[in-house]
Amino acid sequence: MRRRSCSAWPAGRYTRKTAAVVNGICAVPMMVAIMIIANRPKTMGNHGIGRGLKVLGWIATFVMLVAAVVMFATMGKGS
Repeated sequence: MRRRSCSAWPAGRYTRKTAAVVNGICAVPMMVAIMIIANRPKTMGNHGIGRGLKVLGWIATFVMLVAAVVMFATMGKGS
């Protein structure tokens, strides 16, 4: 019995690698939004993040942004 895909995408056309690329690109604006919300005392109340987590969060967001930019800059230049 053949297993049916529950995805709307045609089977075999898109790979896990493609999904990982899309997730990596979508992660940057979501991380920016999360960092902005986490830095708002009005929104977070007593549950806000400390200075160390703010720095670490923005560094991680910047690294993801650089990775996405480098991916687009080098797209099509490989083998």
